[in-house]
Amino acid sequence: MDGYSRFSRSIGLCLVLLSLDRVEKLETVTLEELQPIKEKMRKIKKAGYQEEILQKLYEGIGYHM
Repeated sequence: MDGYSRFSRSIGLCLVLLSLDRVEKLETVTLEELQPIKEKMRKIKKAGYQEEILQKLYEGIGYHM
């Protein structure tokens, strides 16, 4: 498991493999701020979606209060 995958799992981010069609659609992303993310997604051919991030944030905030 690479560092990106370990980090993703640690924050509750689920990674899904992108189809070739989806990877090609990344070319339509032109906003400068998103270029580093676009390049990383194209390189690893994965995208993430969060399910547990809010719960982890809530737990983290509660821990520090």
